[in-house]
Amino acid sequence: MWRTRCLSGALTVIMALIAPIASAQIPRSIEENEGRILLQVWALDDQILHPESAVDERLLEEARLVLSGMVYGWDFVYRPPDPRREVVGVFELTSLGAVADGDAGLTVLELAQDGPTHFAAFEFRADQVELRYLEFWRLFAQDSSAGVGRARLRDGFAGRQAALQEALRDAVRARLRFQYQDRPREARGSLALIDPPVVQTDTGDYVYRVEVSIILDEVRPYLTF
Repeated sequence: MWRTRCLSGALTVIMALIAPIASAQIPRSIEENEGRILLQVWALDDQILHPESAVDERLLEEARLVLSGMVYGWDFVYRPPDPRREVVGVFELTSLGAVADGDAGLTVLELAQDGPTHFAAFEFRADQVELRYLEFWRLFAQDSSAGVGRARLRDGFAGRQAALQEALRDAVRARLRFQYQDRPREARGSLALIDPPVVQTDTGDYVYRVEVSIILDEVRPYLTF
């Protein structure tokens, strides 16, 4: 489930505390100092299956989704599936903020087409608030994890969203497996994309590969079997 809410109070307080020291701890290039992100996205021209939206609109929507995940990130709740205990798996994401439609910092640099595949290059320049979020997440870049997600090509943009969500869940699962010997009952925390996802196709599927920074706020174990 994808939902949007106001910025997390705890996260905002932490950002305010680390803002004065962030620039001293994190080496940056000139582009990073300016809050400049270059992003390339692509999509298949699937108007026959999905005539409700133009491909350039879907390219922009995906760019906004990725940039929001890089700048603001998500809160998550993860309950791993456990057939022995008859526990159904749950993974919920709550967006911590979004790059708005019509954001003055987001610019289309180029549009191109190669057969049924459309490409777009975007430039994003973060404002002062967005820069603070980027600085915050860079402090946790060492706490990284990677994940992979898949969805059917025929599902269009909704499938791409689902593949991204599955990849984020896989990254959380990998982090928990690395850090904890036993499967937890529930984990809560926050995560953000370190880089844009790598998106490919394979046997009729979209395949998303992500690398994320993860903050684990609470991990609840099973007290008994």
